[in-house]
Parts: sequence; structure tokens; C-alpha cells
Amino acid sequence: MKRCFCVLWMPTIIHRDFDEPLKKYSGYFPISDGVDTKNNDFRLLAKLSLNTNKDIIIDIYRNKSDKIEGQTIILKYIENRHNGLFKYSIDFDDSKSNIICDYANGELHFPCSIYHKIKEFYHSHDYHKINDGDSMLRPYISYEDVNLAANNNEALTHYLDEYEDKFINGFEFLSKDFSVLIEKNILSFLKMNLTSNSRHHSFYKLASRIKGDKTYYNSLYKSCYNTDYKIDTNGDINRKECRRKVFNIENIIDSINIMEERVNNKFSITNSKLSFWIAVSAILISVFTFIYSCKESIKSGKELEYKMDSNVESIKKEIGKQYKNSNIFKKLTKH
Repeated sequence: MKRCFCVLWMPTIIHRDFDEPLKKYSGYFPISDGVDTKNNDFRLLAKLSLNTNKDIIIDIYRNKSDKIEGQTIILKYIENRHNGLFKYSIDFDDSKSNIICDYANGELHFPCSIYHKIKEFYHSHDYHKINDGDSMLRPYISYEDVNLAANNNEALTHYLDEYEDKFINGFEFLSKDFSVLIEKNILSFLKMNLTSNSRHHSFYKLASRIKGDKTYYNSLYKSCYNTDYKIDTNGDINRKECRRKVFNIENIIDSINIMEERVNNKFSITNSKLSFWIAVSAILISVFTFIYSCKESIKSGKELEYKMDSNVESIKKEIGKQYKNSNIFKKLTKH
């Protein structure tokens, strides 16, 4: 038997106690990664449960009715910190491969798919959907124990490093959307806004998600145990490397704010131009409609005048006819 330690970070916006979990069980879910899943023709399933000691039991299944005996992994709870770091020990049989250890070389790998299901015991996805956001973070696992109360401990710095990669990847995707949006003309903008799943909407969605993730990152970055990952850090080459990573993250967030401002300005001007041309079009339509109405009125007036003249002549003729047939006319003609 061997023992290893894993530290799983439960993303949190505030430093707090984690006494009450949000739930204690998970349904069946596929293990998309892990040592013992690489050579299988089928995808293994896992099911989690949380006991009263905060231990996490991971049962492995071939399918929902076929549990794999001897593959259950128990994460024995040791401690946690207000910044969301939870430490567990894992005892496992090293004579064969399992989901966290490769028998051939002894390398450890904690499946991300299991880690992100465990997070749901304590974490709600406030700034992202379940399938994205913090799902890019890889869990920390080691044969060596780690002191979570130590400054710049290995688990804390591991997740701070993970966030640099996460922000850089998100920024690269956002930059592509930004480059396209900033070159849009009025017609493209109008066409784009008629499409619900446009690049415009995806840009704001991704920008909001990245800045929302920054609030979770702050629970680690502003932790009292972090003294190296600071923007004003000086000293040895390791501390300077930490400073570089912090600078990258801070500058990415600043750049996203500038991008949003430029896109807002671009679309504000474009909206103004669209509004102007829509107003001009409306005026022109009104003018042409008025002219057409006037022509129709004049035409109708002439027809009415012609009809009135015809009616007057008819009336005169009828009066003359009636007069000739009258007795008065006959008497006058006799004399």
C-alpha cells in the first residue's frame, strides 16, 4: 500500500468556513481522464459520496449496474483553509494501476473530471456554467505531504500557476473575437445583431466570465499565505517569476476592460449612424408618401370637378326639358 496527498481547491468568493456542504452525493458521471481509463474501449463511470467526517468515497463502475470491486478510492479528509484549499490523504494498492496511479511508473494523476464533481459539494457556479469556467484547473496531488498553513505552500502556488494559464488561454480566445468585432462595418453590425448567437454576444459573455473568475482567483491571490505572488515582489529569480505571472494576470484584466470600452464605443457610434440613416429613411418615406397622397388628391379633385360639371349640364337639360313640358311654357308660346 502507498499513501499520497491531494489538495483540492473549492473556488470561493469569500474566505469562509466550509462546515455545511451543498450536497453529499453525486449521480453517475463518466471519467473522461485518469490513468486507468486510457486503454479501455469503454468509458468508466464514477459515483461520489461525502460522509460525516468529510471523507469522499469514489466508487468506480463499468456501467451503472456493474461496480468494479477493489477500485474504490477514499479521500480521507485532513483539513481545510478559509481560502478553499482542502487536504486529503489517499491510501491505494500500488501493485496495480488505478484511476490515480500508473503501476508502470508510479506517476500520480488525479482525474479532472472527478475533481470538478467533488467541487460541487462546496462550490456553486456563480459566474459560469458547470461545463466551463474553473473546469480548466488541474488538481494538486503528490506523494509528499503539504502544510497548508505555510506561506507559499506547494498547493497554493500550484493553483495560482494554473490561473495564469487559464487567463492567458481565455484572453487569446477573446482577442480573436475582439479583432473581428473592431473591424465590423455598419451592414455587418446590423446582420450580426439579427443573429442571437453572434460573435458580439460571445465576446461579452467570455469577457464577463474571465472577469468573474478573477473574483475566485482573488481568494488565493489575497490569501495571507501568499507572499511571493505579488506585483511588488523583488528578490531571487523564483520570486521574480511569481511577479511576472501576477503582472500577466493583472494586465490581462486591464486589457479586457480596454477591449470592452473600445467595442462599446465602436457599437455606440455604429448605433448612432444606424439611427441617423433610419431616421433619414423614415423622413424620405414620409415625404414620398405625402407627395403621392397629394397627387392622388389632385387627380381625385379633377375627376370630381369633371363629374360636377357633367352633373350641372345634366341638371340644366333636365330643367329645360321640364320647363318646355310645363303649362307656363305652353301658355307663353300661344300668345
